[in-house]
Amino acid sequence: MAAVILDLNGHPIRPEASFGQHVRRSGAHLQGTLVNWANHVVTSRIAEREKRKIGERAEDLYVNSSIAHAVIEGLNIETVGTGLTPTPTPDFEALGRDEAWSDKYASAIWRLFKAWAFDPRKWCDATRRASFYQLEVLAYFQWKLHGIGLFQVRIEPATPLRPSRLSLLPICPTRLQTPNKKTKAEIYDGVEVDPRTGAVRAVHIAKKTASPHLRLVGDTQRVPVWHEQTGLPQVLLVADVRNIAEYRQDSILAPVIAEIKNNDDFVEAALVKAVTQNLIALYVALQYPDGSTMSPPPASGAIDWSERVHEIAKGTIIEGPPGYKPEPVQNTAPGPGYDVMWRSIISRVGAATQRGSENILREYNSSYSASQASIENADRFADYDRMVLVGTFCQPAWAWLCYEAVLAGRLPVESRADFLENLHAYTEADWLPPPARRIDKKKEAEHDQKRLATNTTTYADIHGRMGRHWKAALRQRARELAYMRELEAEFGVDMGGASVPDAQAAEPKPEPEPQPAQEGTDEA
Repeated sequence: MAAVILDLNGHPIRPEASFGQHVRRSGAHLQGTLVNWANHVVTSRIAEREKRKIGERAEDLYVNSSIAHAVIEGLNIETVGTGLTPTPTPDFEALGRDEAWSDKYASAIWRLFKAWAFDPRKWCDATRRASFYQLEVLAYFQWKLHGIGLFQVRIEPATPLRPSRLSLLPICPTRLQTPNKKTKAEIYDGVEVDPRTGAVRAVHIAKKTASPHLRLVGDTQRVPVWHEQTGLPQVLLVADVRNIAEYRQDSILAPVIAEIKNNDDFVEAALVKAVTQNLIALYVALQYPDGSTMSPPPASGAIDWSERVHEIAKGTIIEGPPGYKPEPVQNTAPGPGYDVMWRSIISRVGAATQRGSENILREYNSSYSASQASIENADRFADYDRMVLVGTFCQPAWAWLCYEAVLAGRLPVESRADFLENLHAYTEADWLPPPARRIDKKKEAEHDQKRLATNTTTYADIHGRMGRHWKAALRQRARELAYMRELEAEFGVDMGGASVPDAQAAEPKPEPEPQPAQEGTDEA
């Protein structure tokens, strides 16, 4: 009973009264700006319906709005890009092994990972459509657009061609739904939880196409989340935790849906203005002998305007009777403040996504320092998102791959029981981000040289920013230098740089100061 929430008298709170474990979204049933200002408690069913509605609107904006599409695709490229690469780092000291065993273990699992993740036959994807890096992007995409990413771990039948029986099945997040409440299970956002602790137990996947109507228990498939023998998740739920009472987040576009829609309205108004400026628009008024004008009186209804209005490609010509004066109608939509308003909308969208307007527009017009600061600030949030993605998708998939390799006898471990008992030590890995894109590569290289000379950075840090393992990178560089020396000896040429061991030796030495001439000698 230690995990049960207690009331002030020390008695267990009934599960249905434990609001800290269940969805009670404030004001979620209302519409409009700042709806959460309304202090109203709604049921979990209404809250789930509102989140589903937000997800549908976000997906519609992603397809039809240039800004929403740019935001989501920009997040994908900045955070995941060409993929998060694992570097095996088993804790050999905790396992009572030496570094030689660690290198052997890491080499074996890395070769298996490459064959499983990047083979053109797409063994890692149950649908046989994507590589592992593409699955990483898909998981992040689902999380940001729908509030959660959903994958099922599958063990396929063994075949001679498959490097591993493991595969990952992507599931559309819209299929994660709560069935009808004719069940005693505690289900919220399609996730079944332990009524005592709120721990995730299973997910309920719709068998058919997602529908806004209530589903019966038979319309969803219950899939347990945890694997009993290993304790690993067999359903990967890719999401962060911001509200412990919710098991599915809102789309990242949720707070800026109105902003993006307003921008689309402004753009449409600008297009209307551009079109109407090239058309003829006249207002015909009656002109009196003194020069004054007014609208035609009702008595002028005898004029048959249908015979005097002529439609042409450039607009409309009105043939008025004597005494009528045409006046051009000026179109000022959307107004002179359109650019200011548009920039304001982009700034608010950038603030809501924590990436800044410069990253959304991909325009770096300020100084090098300001642009670099903007990129580094966006990288801070990208690093956090990578941490969530690694913990909920990458690392569980890596642990499953290692476990399946142990069952197949492909890794140097003592036994399956020893592996499960020390699973964390065996499956530790560093997930390197995609290569960083720097504004001024020359300045970055100079900074790296200075940091190496002052021992304020390491080769692991430098190569890690480029998405490479430092040992493999230095070994490759050593092979290149050795080969260059062989070519120099063979052809008697100087290729330059072959004898430079590191960045410190590449720093130019200061020239010696000139010595004063001695007396009695002639200066050249």
